Amino acid sequence: MIATPLLPLRNRLAELILRALADTTARRDLARLAEAGPLAGGEFSWLADVDPEQIALVRERARRAHEALIHCPPLRAEPSLGETLTAAATLFDAGLRSRTGHAAREGSARRCRGSYRSPSGTSISPTAIWRAPARCSTRGPDVYSTATCPTSISHDSPPPSPPPPTRSAELSRWLSRHFHEVEADQKWPGKTALVTGASKGIGRAVALALAREGVSVAMCSRKANDLEQAAAAIKRATGGEPFCIPADLSELSGVEDVVATTRKRFGRIDILVNNAGAIRGGDFLKIPDAQWAEDWSLKLFGYIRMARAVFPSMQEQGGGRICNVVGAAARNPTAAYLTGGAANAGLINFTKGLADLGAASNILVTAVSPAATATERWNDMIKERAAATGRSMADLHAEAVKAYPLGRIATPEDVADLVCFLVSARASFLTGICITVDGGATRGVYP
Repeated sequence: MIATPLLPLRNRLAELILRALADTTARRDLARLAEAGPLAGGEFSWLADVDPEQIALVRERARRAHEALIHCPPLRAEPSLGETLTAAATLFDAGLRSRTGHAAREGSARRCRGSYRSPSGTSISPTAIWRAPARCSTRGPDVYSTATCPTSISHDSPPPSPPPPTRSAELSRWLSRHFHEVEADQKWPGKTALVTGASKGIGRAVALALAREGVSVAMCSRKANDLEQAAAAIKRATGGEPFCIPADLSELSGVEDVVATTRKRFGRIDILVNNAGAIRGGDFLKIPDAQWAEDWSLKLFGYIRMARAVFPSMQEQGGGRICNVVGAAARNPTAAYLTGGAANAGLINFTKGLADLGAASNILVTAVSPAATATERWNDMIKERAAATGRSMADLHAEAVKAYPLGRIATPEDVADLVCFLVSARASFLTGICITVDGGATRGVYP
């Protein structure tokens, strides 16, 4: 049996090697690890109290990776396929092959848009993620269909016999074989999703993310023009064919028509993402009943009606996923936003109760609760405040960001990634929960 470092050590070394593909600081750390000197500094605290034999195994693999990367320039922010293949081949030749098996994935960077989170909680740049060819050819990069995959470096088997550097077709076949498992795992063939409020912001990001996973997406919004533009952009990005359904979900008839049209087109609805509606705030003593009724009709009752409309068909087909996008005001009441806070708090309660009802039929119901998110609506709100106060938009934005420990507000993709996880098979034991997406800003012990 070949001596290898323990799995946690392999994962930490894999993280360092992946960062070293693009980051010069990580390369210096890798070089220090490869040397025989003492391992001082917090970056090597993961090797504290580790058996010397294990440290020697880690250092040997670090040495191989360091020597290999000397001949591989750091990847750019958006590396080409040729550059990523060269980096892969370099590590391949060093006996450090990429692998997508479960054991490697569980300790490697998890797949999400924009960045990958390592086992230690640090961020791995997208430049460290290889784009592997989905099929083989010797005609050149233009014939490849690429898929973004999380990778880990495997050290638990003998170095394979690498193909000669000039035999790109053999390398392509090797990479395609090893990336095939994760590609099949990530895609959801045959699944259909209905996303409301899908023309802009979070809804659009969710529709795009699901389309990238191979899901057939029905997109619903009031404005047909905005919806068609969003669908066209998603088609260009994914090659999919989003199905547009303009409708007013503040009316029961609109909800019923959307569900019937989606079922007629796709035959089923596996996933519902409730996202439609924005509730206006204001002075509690001055907001008229008509505004309460109008806003709640779309947001609160719209979610309830939509869930009620898809529920019977999900019961018949043996399961489904419902994810409600609920504002963070649900758990952060303010006097100026009682309209939205009360509705959102009700939707969290609704999510939990509906999850109990759906559990027997394998219908999992969850919610995500985003705080400030960089959408068009957020920008409009900043503009309105700037006009009302005479302050600049930059000042108001900087003031808002101060409340967030991570130094920024959320992006639509931050929220979409979580929604995609919650409606996937990987979240098959999660239901009745609401996860706050606020970068740690909320001071509370709930999720």
